[in-house]
Amino acid sequence: MLRALFERFGYLPLTLGLTTAVVLVSISVTLVVTSLLGEAPGPTGLAIAVIVPALITPVFTVLVLRLLSQLWQAEASLKILAVTDELTQANNRRRFLELAAHELERAERYQTVFSISLFDLDNFKAINDTYGHRAGDDVLRQVGAVSRVALRAGDTFARYGGEEFGVLLEAADAEAARCVIERLRARLAETVVLSGGRAIRCTVSVGLVTCDLRLGAAPLPGGPPTLDQLLERADAALYSAKAAGGNAVVAA
Repeated sequence: MLRALFERFGYLPLTLGLTTAVVLVSISVTLVVTSLLGEAPGPTGLAIAVIVPALITPVFTVLVLRLLSQLWQAEASLKILAVTDELTQANNRRRFLELAAHELERAERYQTVFSISLFDLDNFKAINDTYGHRAGDDVLRQVGAVSRVALRAGDTFARYGGEEFGVLLEAADAEAARCVIERLRARLAETVVLSGGRAIRCTVSVGLVTCDLRLGAAPLPGGPPTLDQLLERADAALYSAKAAGGNAVVAA
């Protein structure tokens, strides 16, 4: 509750509000105590009941809020780190699988469509062997940057592992997904990565699978697929693209 109030009002209004509340409580306690003692509250007692909390509460409140703010920021940073790949700043594999599972569940519940793409950098080992692992990291970072620009705003991009990446295309049927992924493949093929004064080019092999559970869509053999089945199909399509020479998109 305190965090919600802080995020909504900030330091000054919250400090003033808490100080006012503490002063009112202090006055109330003073009145109750003097009443129980059978005495009337004097001006000195009331002045102390107002001045002391009015001086102490703002200082204490600001210190506590500052510490809590740092704690909340650290917590938010840890949450981001838990789902982010440090090198490419893309989602990590764990986050990708969580979102893909959620999208499959949503497709089954609301009879929607989505697509998953897995792509792998062609000849990435040769890039590392020829130019070094630092250059390989530069290539991976650039692939992440180009991919985020080429994909749609609602698509989820993730580093799936090593030089393999995943894309979750929300509400994309086979045709729409192919259009987006072909654009991504072409952008990456045109990209030149500068590392250590050397220009490095790379291409990708892409596997694409669509899960269409909309009314009127062709029924799927065996019913709705599991996420593992979708990923296996996308992975098999990826290796078909790689076996065909790379720099290609193959739909499962």
